[in-house]
Amino acid sequence: FHGKALGDRTDGAIKTIQALIVGDNKVGPQPMVDDAPRVDLTNVKLSAPPNYNLGDKVATRAAYGTGLAKLGQTCDRVVAFDADVKNSTFSEKLMKACPGQFVECFIAEQNMVGVGIGAATRDRA
Repeated sequence: FHGKALGDRTDGAIKTIQALIVGDNKVGPQPMVDDAPRVDLTNVKLSAPPNYNLGDKVATRAAYGTGLAKLGQTCDRVVAFDADVKNSTFSEKLMKACPGQFVECFIAEQNMVGVGIGAATRDRA
């Protein structure tokens, strides 16, 4: 029945499931615990300036990966979320330099957005 409406079996299915529930089962959001330390993100800097020469042709995604790793090395609040494309976006540079600041969300982009929103509420860049 996956993905199909139960039709006239709906009421019976709900009663069967309700009979299996034990306890008061009051669920809902818990109050937020604001235990993340306050940080100043205005001082995030590259660990070293770009080392490209005038006229060098560098792919934008390669420069992104390099810059992300350099930012991550100076600020542990800089994190990267990846949808299984780290070798294409070069975010693997941060993964190698700062593994604790890299989150592989795999091919679940909607989930990755939620993870990013949650991190942003805790002052992760």
